[in-house]
This record gives sequence, structure tokens and C-alpha cells, in this order.
Amino acid sequence: MQESRFWTRVLGLAAAALLATLLARILRPFFGPILWASLLAFLLFPANRKLRRRLPLGLAAFLLTLAVTLGVVIPSAVLALALSFWPAFPRSPPATRSSGRRTS
Repeated sequence: MQESRFWTRVLGLAAAALLATLLARILRPFFGPILWASLLAFLLFPANRKLRRRLPLGLAAFLLTLAVTLGVVIPSAVLALALSFWPAFPRSPPATRSSGRRTS
């Protein structure tokens, strides 16, 4: 009886570990955006609290979303667009061809 419960627990823990590993592999591409969203939420919480005190809840959320869009997303997009046109390697002057004749 005791041995049966032990193997049931071991199998349950192994299945849980396998599922956690697979879930982490699925969510790995989203870790960066989730981290940035958490950081923004943490940094903007005081501003959100002040806006909620003075304005209706929906309007406060709208204004904060608009402010983040105008202050973070648009400048980042403009910078990314500007850098996308920047050449990866500077152009070197074209090599001069020699005619193969030696002059002395």
C-alpha cells in the first residue's frame, strides 16, 4: 500500500515536471514582452492611481494608454524605422583596376 502511493506520487511529480517544461518552452517567446509589460505596469502604477482619483476609471485608463503610446511606442517605432535604413556596413570606395602592364 505504501509503495503504491510512493510510485503514484513519483509519477505525478514527473508528469507535472514534464508539463511545466513543455509550458515553459511554449511561453519562451513571450517572456520578453511579459517582462516589459510588467516593468511598465510597475513604473506607471503611481500615475494610474493619481488619474483614477481624479477621473472616471475608463477615462483614466484611456489617457494612460494614450500617453504610453505617444511617449514610448511611437518614438520606438520611429527609431526602429530610422535604423532599418542605416547601412549595416559602410560602403568602401571601388577598387581601382590596374591594366596589368608594368611601367618603369
